[in-house]
Amino acid sequence: MKNLLRLFAFLVLLSTLQPVLGNGIVVNSVSLQGQNITNQTWQVQFNLTWNNSWRDGVNYDAAWIVIKFRVNNGQWRHATLRQVGFVTGTGTGTELRIAPDSIGAIANRNSSGAGTYAVTGMQLQWHYGVSGVLNTDLPQVRVIAMEMVQIPQGPFAIGDGNGSSESQSALGVADNNYYVVTTELSPPLRADGTFSTGNNITRIDGDGGVDNDGDGVIDNTGFPVGYNSFFMMKYEITQEQYADFLSMIISSQAAARFMGQYNQFRNRITLSGGSYFTDRPDRSCNFLSWMDGCAYADWAGLRPFTETEYEKACRGPIAPVLNELAWGSTSISPPFNGTGQGNMLTVNGTEDGTEIASSTANNVYLMYGTSCWNTLYANDGTVVAGPVRVGLFAENGSTRSTAGSSYYGVMDLSGNMSEQMVCITNSTGRIFNGLHGNGVITTGGSPGCADVANWPGLSGGAVTGASGAGIKWTDNLTLVGGCSTGSLPGNNLSYQAISFRSQNESGQTGRSLFVGFRCARTQWW
Repeated sequence: MKNLLRLFAFLVLLSTLQPVLGNGIVVNSVSLQGQNITNQTWQVQFNLTWNNSWRDGVNYDAAWIVIKFRVNNGQWRHATLRQVGFVTGTGTGTELRIAPDSIGAIANRNSSGAGTYAVTGMQLQWHYGVSGVLNTDLPQVRVIAMEMVQIPQGPFAIGDGNGSSESQSALGVADNNYYVVTTELSPPLRADGTFSTGNNITRIDGDGGVDNDGDGVIDNTGFPVGYNSFFMMKYEITQEQYADFLSMIISSQAAARFMGQYNQFRNRITLSGGSYFTDRPDRSCNFLSWMDGCAYADWAGLRPFTETEYEKACRGPIAPVLNELAWGSTSISPPFNGTGQGNMLTVNGTEDGTEIASSTANNVYLMYGTSCWNTLYANDGTVVAGPVRVGLFAENGSTRSTAGSSYYGVMDLSGNMSEQMVCITNSTGRIFNGLHGNGVITTGGSPGCADVANWPGLSGGAVTGASGAGIKWTDNLTLVGGCSTGSLPGNNLSYQAISFRSQNESGQTGRSLFVGFRCARTQWW
C-alpha cells in the first residue's frame, strides 16, 4: 500500500508540471577550464537541464554523462574521467558520481523533489594524458547526456500466471504461476509450462546470478538478474541520439551502422556532407538491429538489459496481473478510425518535440500489425506508419496508465518500438555478465561493432550476430481475422503483456521498421 500511495503522489506531482517535451535533456555552454599540466587534466564545464525530474522515497531519475573529444578535427574519441576533481555546479542540489571504470558519470537530485532539473557550471575532470593528448593540444569536446531511471534493489516477480492461466511462454517455476525473485536460489525455471531440462536447466538467485546446470552452484555471478539496482534509459534511443552517434564515428563504422531508410516509416535520419542529421530529434529511432543497438551501447559506456530486468523495470515490486502492460493494468486505449483500417492516432502540433497526442485516453502507440497497418495522422494530415516522439503520452494531467509509464517511471516499455534484450532461457544469453561498453567500437575486420566480452552475438571479437538476444514485441498487435474496429479484441492484448515471450529467443539480426533499442547501466554504489 505504501508503494501504491507513493505512486499516486508521484503522478499527482507529474500532473502539476509542464508536458514532457521530447526527451527534454539539454547540455550547453561546454568549455574547457583549469588545465593542470602536471596531472594532464582539463576541467570540462557545462550546463545540464531536463524536464520533469524527480526523487522520492522509492527512486529517482538521473543523467548518464560521457565526454567525447577530438584533436585537430580528427576522429572523435572517448574521454577518461578522473574519480576526483568534479564539481556539482549551481542550481538543483546534485549527487555526482564517477563510474568505477571512469567511462562516464551519473548526476541526479540529492534530495526529494520534482520539477525541472537545472545546473550551471557542472564540471568533470578529464584525464587527457592517458589518451595521448599533449599539453599543447587544443582539443574539442562534446558532452553527451542521456536521461536514465534508477531501478532500486529489491524482490520482483517474473511471469504473470494467476493459477489457471499465464502469458505465452511466461517465466516461472510452476505452470500458470508467477515467481518472486529474491536472494534465494530458485527452483528450475520453466517457460510455457515446460521445465528446463538437460544442459539447459536454469536457476536464478536475485543477487547471486545464474545456475546454468541446476546443480545448486552459481555459474555466472555477473548475470544481471534485476534484483540489484540498475539504471535504464528513460526513453528508447531517439533519432537525434543515433544520428549524433553516426556522426561521431569514422565513415567505415557509420556505413555499417546506418540504416539508410530516410523517409521510410517515419525514419528521418539522412547523410549529408559526411554528417548525419534528423529533423525529428525526439522521435524514437526504428530500423535498429541487435548489432546497431549494441554498438551504440558500447560507444556510450552502457550495456543491454536482460529480460528479467525488463520485467522488474515494468512491474516494480507489485504482484503481477495476468496480461498486464508496463503501466500496471490490462487497460489499453488507442483509438480506432472506425473503418477497419487499424489504429489511428492524431498528432497535434509541429513535430518538434512539443507535439502531443490527440486524446488523453491514449497510453500506447502500436505501430504495426500483421494483418493491417496501425497508423497515425500527422499534423499535416498525412497518414503514415512509424514511431512517434518518445514519452508522447506523458502530458498535463497524465496518470501512470494514460502516460504509458512503468512503475518506476520508464516510458514506452509497452509501446512505440519493440524492445531488444538478453534472453535468460538461451544458453548464449546466460553467459552475459553485465559488462559495460568502454566507449570504443571496432574499426578493422567488422567495423562499427560492439566488442564487449560475453555480449550476445559476439563472434571473433565483434558483435556481428544476435544469438542469445531476443525481442519483446511491444509495438505489435496480431489482429486475428483482419483489422478490428471500435475496440481492441482481447486476444491481441497478450502481445503487449510484460511476460509475453514468444520472440524472446529471436535475436534481431536484420533491421525492422518497428524495432528500436534502449540501454542500461549497473548501479555501482
